Amino acid sequence: MTPGDPKAASLDARLSATLRWGTRLGVVLIALGLLVPAGRPLGAVLVMTGVGVFILLPAACVALMSWAFAMARDHLFMGIAGLVLAIMALDVAMVPASRPSRAPSHGAGPAIRRPRTVLHL
Repeated sequence: MTPGDPKAASLDARLSATLRWGTRLGVVLIALGLLVPAGRPLGAVLVMTGVGVFILLPAACVALMSWAFAMARDHLFMGIAGLVLAIMALDVAMVPASRPSRAPSHGAGPAIRRPRTVLHL
């Protein structure tokens, strides 16, 4: 695809729409979650879902670009977008391994307790 190509303009429009509507959805979900009275788990679920939408937006755009490059038979850029998507997936897969241990502290001072959350990711 070249900058003046109509397919490139179409991809730009699709990416723009994906980001615009994804951002709107995330904002609405977070706002609805904040409007739910405190103590109700639905509010936390809505906020976390909205944050999840924001987190997934870049991956959705990269997947959309990879698909568009595959349809245009642009194998180089399809491979680059696929590599970026694989790196994103690897990053997500490595998060649980990087969490600190929950073993009790045996040091001289008191153990530091983590605050409890409503939902664990």
